[in-house]
Amino acid sequence: MRWVVDDGPLGLLARHFNAAWQWRADVFEIMESVAAGAQNDRSGRRQDLLALKDRGGFAIRVRSLALGSAAGNLLLDYLRPDATSATRDLGEDESIAYCIEEARDATFVTMDKRAAYVALSELGPGRVAAPFDLWHWLRTEGLIAPAECSVLCEATVRQDSGLPGIPRRWP
Repeated sequence: MRWVVDDGPLGLLARHFNAAWQWRADVFEIMESVAAGAQNDRSGRRQDLLALKDRGGFAIRVRSLALGSAAGNLLLDYLRPDATSATRDLGEDESIAYCIEEARDATFVTMDKRAAYVALSELGPGRVAAPFDLWHWLRTEGLIAPAECSVLCEATVRQDSGLPGIPRRWP
């Protein structure tokens, strides 16, 4: 499974970061603007998560969009045509453009409802996920413990008061 993770889920995961995690290289991807935002995390936990390595590679791969590329053009001409007045999160739009043009097999993970709706409209069903899906996958892959998955699910529910609870679709 290939995951492109937005800032909200990355922040939740960082808050519950466990220095004992042993992840393989390239567990998921984030956009460069999302990684740059980690520098604003005074706790340092996002930086710790981004520095997680295994077998010589980073567990979280940072991606960027090249100017003039199909994804870069899509970002600037379609998703953010008036960037000077754009109020939406750049990382969300970059992630969506990246998934459309360069990561056609990836699933975008976000907590932002507007970003989820735009991504669902552009990527279609099956390519947009809630953080619960990523937490479940990390648990299933043995990258986090079941108790850590439960903590992340509870934190996700607390982060968004509109959720009725943890999805009931998992055993």
